[in-house]
Amino acid sequence: MNVGATQHVRVGTAQCVETGRELYYYAGDKVVIDAGMELTARTDGGFVKVDAGGITLSGAQMKVATPPLAMAEELEEEEEEVEQEHITLRIGVFFDGTGNNRSNSERVSGCFAQDVGLADSAEDIRKFCAAYGYDGKGSSPDNSYGNDTSNVAKLYDLYMDQQDNILSVDAKTANLAIYVEGIGTRSIGEDSPYSQGTGLGAQGVRARVKETPALFIKAIRAFQENNPDKKVELIEFNIFGFSRGAAAARNFANEVLKGEQSILAKALPTGAPILAGNFKWQAKKDVLINFIGIYDTVAAIANPLRLDFNGHNANNPGINIVLAPDTAKKVVHLVAKNERRYNFSLKDSLK
Repeated sequence: MNVGATQHVRVGTAQCVETGRELYYYAGDKVVIDAGMELTARTDGGFVKVDAGGITLSGAQMKVATPPLAMAEELEEEEEEVEQEHITLRIGVFFDGTGNNRSNSERVSGCFAQDVGLADSAEDIRKFCAAYGYDGKGSSPDNSYGNDTSNVAKLYDLYMDQQDNILSVDAKTANLAIYVEGIGTRSIGEDSPYSQGTGLGAQGVRARVKETPALFIKAIRAFQENNPDKKVELIEFNIFGFSRGAAAARNFANEVLKGEQSILAKALPTGAPILAGNFKWQAKKDVLINFIGIYDTVAAIANPLRLDFNGHNANNPGINIVLAPDTAKKVVHLVAKNERRYNFSLKDSLK
């Protein structure tokens, strides 16, 4: 039978079509079978039934066709993508000033005579404090052990640090804090008069910036151990610094914006397990600077080997402290209003 356009067959109660072996229905686009209550397909070995309660399968063996390999891999990738928990990582980096060291200040915090009455202290405490230059009569040493904690160190203590926390599944941000020792100091070690005087050497301005990748990786690893499913899709930096530490902070900010050529990108390259697949260290896309807060920026680099004995000049080789207007979303530079120091002079944020 050949029907040119449309055929409609209406049967009052039931219609039965029986063939000896096979029955074919063919449609160019689709076949629609519409049943008011139930649709059942039967064979000798079982049946498939669809009704308001769902789909029922019955048979000695039930098989599900395996998708082609390419499709299976695509589905697996999609599943992995769903399981990854992408976050924004906000990192505070705190550069302390010349002669300031949080660890050293805290180590001798009980040695201030006005706090504990050192003359009446036990002998072992007296000896401990004397080893760091305290005489028990109110005098304190002229080094990092004699300085109280700076505002930068106090800000570091107040900044949220979640590297040891296990975040919730729906967390979208995480915060890490990194403290960088002041110029010319070493934690539980001796200060360097050379670095304090010139801003150079193993404890100098640029040396402190070069230490940041190791501190960065240490914090990242601790965070990753506690949050293995988190993938970082954006890194935002909040950078703080005081005195020569402010100069280091500005130099560090310029490092961050070097993208894949930065010292941080070389320490944690694209493709690292904690980074999202689309993270490429692109400045102001994958990594950006949200805030720079600095106090009294001083570079004061003097290089006696080059016959440069003057920290007052603008000659600071190897240390780029100039901040372009679009370096960060916001820059705050607090300065002493009436202070004048010829050999330790202030550096403007844009110079």
